[in-house]
Amino acid sequence: MHSNEFKDLVILHQNRLFRLAYWMLQNREDAEDLVQEVFAKLWKMKTELPKYNSVEALLITITRNMCLNRIKKKKLMQVDEPTESVRSPILNPHDKLEYKEDQRLVSNAILQLPELQKVILHLKSVEGLEIKEIAQLVGESENHVRVTLSRARKKVREIVQNHFNYGKTSVRSTA
Repeated sequence: MHSNEFKDLVILHQNRLFRLAYWMLQNREDAEDLVQEVFAKLWKMKTELPKYNSVEALLITITRNMCLNRIKKKKLMQVDEPTESVRSPILNPHDKLEYKEDQRLVSNAILQLPELQKVILHLKSVEGLEIKEIAQLVGESENHVRVTLSRARKKVREIVQNHFNYGKTSVRSTA
């Protein structure tokens, strides 16, 4: 692989890898550093790349694994503000606050998921990948990805519903 080919590869994949790293690490600087480390690792592997079916799958796997290692190392499990690209479509300040709280609730629910469920949910919901592509990227069967995605969505829905049901019952019991 020549440096121009490598540069094209970086340009093609850097945004997707950054979004995945930022989503997992919840820190812009850490995500930027990690993506640079991923591409440095890829450059060292440049002679081995032809034996891989999908460089994109390799990049996502490396990014995911490096994020998991960093999370374990730093025990980073806090939620920051939503990404800059996520904006509230609501103009009323009260509604904006509720919207932001709902986003936090969903983010916290997602953080409670097992790592594979988090990654599959991100690749489907944020990156917009198809089940077949996700299966290749995570090294699982399409059926396993569907089941895992369904379980992830169900668990997030349960956590959110439990939050709102708890709020309703506590209000009723005090009235």
